[in-house]
Amino acid sequence: MKYGKLSALVLFVLLFMVLPAAGESGSPFSFAMSSVKEIDISLVSESLSIVERGTDSIEIIIKTNKSSAYDPEVSCAGGRLVIIQRNGRLPVGYQGEVEIRVPSSFALLEGKGWIIRTVSGSITADKLCAHVITAGAISGSLKFNDVQCLEVLDVSSISGSIDISGSMVKLLASSKSGKIDVQGTVLEIYSDNTSGSIKMSLDKPILFDSVFETVSGSISIAMPEHPGFSHNYRSVSGSIKNDFTGFSGNDKGVIVYKTGQVFIETKSVSGSIKIEKR
Repeated sequence: MKYGKLSALVLFVLLFMVLPAAGESGSPFSFAMSSVKEIDISLVSESLSIVERGTDSIEIIIKTNKSSAYDPEVSCAGGRLVIIQRNGRLPVGYQGEVEIRVPSSFALLEGKGWIIRTVSGSITADKLCAHVITAGAISGSLKFNDVQCLEVLDVSSISGSIDISGSMVKLLASSKSGKIDVQGTVLEIYSDNTSGSIKMSLDKPILFDSVFETVSGSISIAMPEHPGFSHNYRSVSGSIKNDFTGFSGNDKGVIVYKTGQVFIETKSVSGSIKIEKR
């Protein structure tokens, strides 16, 4: 009897080792690149990663630690690829990952481009190319590496950080407490933050009117030689420095550099403001 129980226990353990964990890996979805004109993603607790792969199709892989019944739904119709989490009540301890693999030549130049929303999951994307990209998270971080946005990149987060590198015509970046860090080329910028900092390290000068605003976070803008801009600054208790004009001070005012054609506005209550020449 003793050995019978032991054999049964060993058999159970071996069977457990052979069987995959529930929801460990969802079946991959595959769509022809030519059939997708826009991508709409709405997630809750799942993290999202978009990566470039040497494939000729768009592949979606879903992994969760629960039953596949809780997987986000995937569908594609009329050129619109949709990934959405419809379960209103996810089980305690639920965790999920969604990975989208796109070809190196993939670009969304029609429709609404990329629309990405998540509640608490992070968003990481490499080498996205589109005319419009919209991404928002409540508590998750957003990281875009080597992005190419031909019109508008609109990103927002409440408590997560925002990190962007690449080339954009127009950038809208908003956060409440997470930092905003941008590197690359941006011609027009509207960025606001409450307690987090705003940092821009630009390869080319800002060529269109732009606005930067924080409450307690610092504002730092570094860019190469500029043909001419007007710096409208305002700060209650923070310091202000402009390397282009050599100005250093506080309070509020307007500094004109060369032609003064481009209007750059910076406002902060207690954070420092600095425009640096690279």
